[in-house]
Amino acid sequence: MHALTTAWMCPRGRAIITSYDFAEQPENAPEPREDGTLVQRFD
Repeated sequence: MHALTTAWMCPRGRAIITSYDFAEQPENAPEPREDGTLVQRFD
């Protein structure tokens, strides 16, 4: 298990990613994709 993001599940089951300082928590940073969006990894 790795690359956990800071997220909570809302009642409708959608993941809400909170904003945080990437410099302080690099291990929790979502991976950027080619189109510029961030991807959550739940491995």
